[in-house]
Amino acid sequence: MIYDLCNLYSDENFDTFHHINIIEVSQLPKFNHLDSTTNILQIINSLPDEFQAMRIPLMPEKHSVDSKTRINNHKKTWQNKIDFPLLPQDKALLQLLESYNNRLVIAFLRKYRSARLYGTSMQPLLFSFEEMNSPTPAGIKGYNIQLEGDTYGAPVYFTPEEIGSNPIIQGLAFPLAGSL
Repeated sequence: MIYDLCNLYSDENFDTFHHINIIEVSQLPKFNHLDSTTNILQIINSLPDEFQAMRIPLMPEKHSVDSKTRINNHKKTWQNKIDFPLLPQDKALLQLLESYNNRLVIAFLRKYRSARLYGTSMQPLLFSFEEMNSPTPAGIKGYNIQLEGDTYGAPVYFTPEEIGSNPIIQGLAFPLAGSL
């Protein structure tokens, strides 16, 4: 079969990630990339209020999201890596990041027209961070957040219709402790 593909250049191509929701997996029910998007959203949307989660706006053109395939021992895996800065340097923010450091998480990345879930409760991503100190006055000073892990399935894609009916994708369905 021959596929005639068209590489269109339009405003829709500029739809980039603008928010990330990071959710700790320690208390999540088991799910993986084979579960339906409806089931995954039901699990996420039924989280209790005291659950550990963060919603972070991403700085334009300062984040990196990679999901590459790799075949090892005849098994196909996806290597996921998400990297972004978080500003400013702050004692309360540092304490929050330290509570997540080296913990297993899942990440919802939100675009205006879609969203992606990276990691699952059965194959989560590892959260880590490092301090950024620029020697120049105009340079970025804050924290660099990194989420990394391998999964057997590609990131789960959510359509605009699914996004519109699910508050976790629009913004967390439960209140956070407050903004820092």
